[in-house]
Amino acid sequence: MNTLELKIEMLKHNVTQADLAEAIKKSGVTMTSYMKEETVMSLDDAKIISDFLNLSNERRAEIFLN
Repeated sequence: MNTLELKIEMLKHNVTQADLAEAIKKSGVTMTSYMKEETVMSLDDAKIISDFLNLSNERRAEIFLN
């Protein structure tokens, strides 16, 4: 996962890690673990976040399929 690019999208949409954690119905600790790349994000969570941020397919690939 390209966390820098995800953070850019979060800034563009004024979204926090807490907002994303709520969207994927996971704890803030889990979201932090994803952002630090300590845990691999599931495809389901990546899809939910992509939909939440309204990302294009190209942008989804740039962020989650690196």
